[in-house]
Amino acid sequence: MSLLKINDLKCHYLTDVDTVKAVDGISFEIEEGEILGIVGESGSGKTTVALGIMGLLPENTAISGEILYRNEVISSLPEPEMDRFRWKDIAIVFQNGLEVMNPVLKVGVQVMEPMIKHLDISPEKARSKCADLFRTVGIDPKWMDSYPHQLSGGMRQRVLLAMALSCDPKLLVLDEVTSALDAFTRKEIRDLLVDLQKNGYTMLLISHDI
Repeated sequence: MSLLKINDLKCHYLTDVDTVKAVDGISFEIEEGEILGIVGESGSGKTTVALGIMGLLPENTAISGEILYRNEVISSLPEPEMDRFRWKDIAIVFQNGLEVMNPVLKVGVQVMEPMIKHLDISPEKARSKCADLFRTVGIDPKWMDSYPHQLSGGMRQRVLLAMALSCDPKLLVLDEVTSALDAFTRKEIRDLLVDLQKNGYTMLLISHDI
């Protein structure tokens, strides 16, 4: 059984003057423990696919086709139902930590937030697990008390990865996670993703760089 299955997904953005066919009939499957790559130039609809899987497309999007997680159709779920899949089953990692992260909250607090909300654990237990996650992604837990702007781009990317791993999801959607990094840091992140796959994570890896 596929972990994720996409059947003829179409996502069209409706504007006052035009219809933008961002995704116009894509189908694929991801088996458990697999990494599937989607590669294409900027503007080809890759991020739209990722947002569609997460149920985060804007209201002016016309969506058709099916998105199935463990054979359950999730593309037509109401928001409260979809929210229970996010973080615990499917989590997304975006490419730019400064844009995605809250600049006035310490990064450890931001990693702990999903755990406290979705796993119903105490702040003390969440902090302990956050420290473990920082070690998993290769950051000293002392950085938990730092703000996003105090971290390098590579460190912020690792924090976003720790956040995505916080609720032990089965599927990671990785959207251009290495595109803004230097060559050395890109290799470090790629090696980290391979290690995560060996530990049982399934991934959809989106990139413009083949």
